Amino acid sequence: MTGSTGQRTKAAQAAFFVSAVGSQEADSRIGSSDRFEHSVGGLLPGWPGAAATAALLAALPARPWFVLLLVLYLLPITLGHEPWKSQDLVHGAVVAHMLANGEWLTPHLAAETGVIRPPLYYWLGAGLATIRPSWLAWYDAARLATTLFVGFHLALLMLTARVLCSQTLASWLALLVGLSCVGLLVPGHEMQPAVAALASSTLMAWAWAALAQERMLVAGSLALGVGGGAALLSAGLPAVLPGFLIAPVLLVLPAWRRRGVALGVLAALAVASLLHAAWWFSVSSQGLDTWWPSVLRGLNAVSRPGNNLLDYLALLLTDTWPVWPLAAWGLWRMRRRAFEPAIALPVSLLAAMLAVQALIVPARALGALPLAMPLSLLAVPGLVSLRRGAANLFHWFAVCTGLLGILMVWLGWVAMTQGWPPAIARNFAKLEPGYTLPLQVGAIVAAVAVTILFLTGLRRIPRSPISGAIHWAVGLSLVWCLIALLWLPWVDQGRNYRKLMAPIGRLVQAQGGCVQGRNLSETHVAGLQVYAGIVIRPRGQGCEWLVLARRLKDGASGTPDGWQLVLETSRPGLGAERFGLYRRVGVALARDAAPNTL
Repeated sequence: MTGSTGQRTKAAQAAFFVSAVGSQEADSRIGSSDRFEHSVGGLLPGWPGAAATAALLAALPARPWFVLLLVLYLLPITLGHEPWKSQDLVHGAVVAHMLANGEWLTPHLAAETGVIRPPLYYWLGAGLATIRPSWLAWYDAARLATTLFVGFHLALLMLTARVLCSQTLASWLALLVGLSCVGLLVPGHEMQPAVAALASSTLMAWAWAALAQERMLVAGSLALGVGGGAALLSAGLPAVLPGFLIAPVLLVLPAWRRRGVALGVLAALAVASLLHAAWWFSVSSQGLDTWWPSVLRGLNAVSRPGNNLLDYLALLLTDTWPVWPLAAWGLWRMRRRAFEPAIALPVSLLAAMLAVQALIVPARALGALPLAMPLSLLAVPGLVSLRRGAANLFHWFAVCTGLLGILMVWLGWVAMTQGWPPAIARNFAKLEPGYTLPLQVGAIVAAVAVTILFLTGLRRIPRSPISGAIHWAVGLSLVWCLIALLWLPWVDQGRNYRKLMAPIGRLVQAQGGCVQGRNLSETHVAGLQVYAGIVIRPRGQGCEWLVLARRLKDGASGTPDGWQLVLETSRPGLGAERFGLYRRVGVALARDAAPNTL
């Protein structure tokens, strides 16, 4: 071990001792604190003293390693594959329609009528796809919008924690906590407008933190207005309501109880409304009379809000792991100073978000995504004030989970390529029957390098109260990277619709005519648009073609009356589906063709 590494280890161990003792007076045991400044109101409860904070900063990885960690987290699976079924495909189809028809102000699926989706995410995605280099596919470029919004969310999370805790260390801990949230993994790597709403909510949180500082009144007011407008343009009223509903609570607390703050909030509300109204007026000729109804569109009360709230709390237990235990500990440690910004702001945001979600948004994983932001802010003081036993437990849990995850990814790859162990190989074969994972030398070499990087980190990251968070963030990122390197072709096989949709598109386009659908989900409609070039028409238009979706396990259920089967495509395995293309009886084919099955 080098001398610098040894010094970092000793400093971290000293910081561990100070944090475990839980006393700021213990600074005298490891150094002077004269060179460090704290918040005006004093140190937060449980926050280590200045010398211990400096030691914890020394225990953090160097900044180039943070950059590498972000790259390994953000880019794998974001690039290198066509749109996958479900959300990635649906939102990709909206972007594709914008690119093909130039309807930038009114994002919607080509098959949708009278529907205009909030445009912010699609604007950025379509813009990136327009200016992309020739070697980058349009869907990869559009998916980079998600990368930018997630990066924006993490950067704002760091800034908000820095302002609230008056500590540089808090910003780096906020980054680690933000990367640790397992619920962000999938939406953070697909075309997903929910990440734009998350980034907008985080901007509003930073704005409120800035409003608590007298010198940042103008910046905070402007950021609150822009964040509110961006939230409206990302996900509508449910995304923006919490950021303004907390105003009556915060404005009575000492940090925000100033006339300038109240005026700034009113100005921010006006800015947010003007941003949304400007977009709506540009797409609607009906003017102000339709603007407010457009804001309220899709806003429906949940029939059983109590059960909906319980469902969201259950989602939090899984989607925000391991952030919520740290947040709960931080809330307990700071319970005596609950009216300070570091706890009042995230608690108010969490309560407002839960109330809005429970009342008007049916429980689903994407609805719980914004809740991770206030929990992450609460987790920062919780992480830095962990007791020695809890910190050790978190450290070993993170290390063991990372090792187990890497082992399982490699074991799955061996099972898919070598057929061993037989039981695991059979499970993969059931999910994708008949598929053989190709051997890609470059990907294997990169996967070995990533594994070595993780094992090296186990030795080089010094033990400290924050080493558990470092190991968890590193382990989660590298396991995700390994899945992208070793499993991506197998995942793509099960989630790509090209083999099912493209033959339908070739036949229809060769012979012409419109197409209507039956039993088609939003994902099916989007897949036919992206992979087959088919726009599904509403029923009743007398189209020559019909696309009918069935589950493969249902078997053949007969031909619809008045239609003749022309082509059938299916795929066994996970999420097996069958698509039939039918020609209306009495409409002759351009050439004789017997029914085909692919």
